Amino acid sequence: MGVKTTDTQIMSTFNFPSSKPVTALIYFISFIVLSGLVIVNLVIGIIIDNWNVSKENMEKEDDLEKTVKHIDNVVGKIRAKRFENLIIEK
Repeated sequence: MGVKTTDTQIMSTFNFPSSKPVTALIYFISFIVLSGLVIVNLVIGIIIDNWNVSKENMEKEDDLEKTVKHIDNVVGKIRAKRFENLIIEK
């Protein structure tokens, strides 16, 4: 009627990857490649995130430096005006 298979034939088909080496090889290689791509993507994401954080910090420092220079200019003008007033008064 039909082809009879024994339990040992069925067990050897499902338990041993060497029964289908091409399929096992393709699965293994694709798994390794996809895992590598995911890891590379994570590393690139971390690098870009840190780059953006440091860029924002540098912009804040530049803004602070400009503000300090502006304050120095204003204070210098105020002192010059006071000195000028002192000279005019004497």
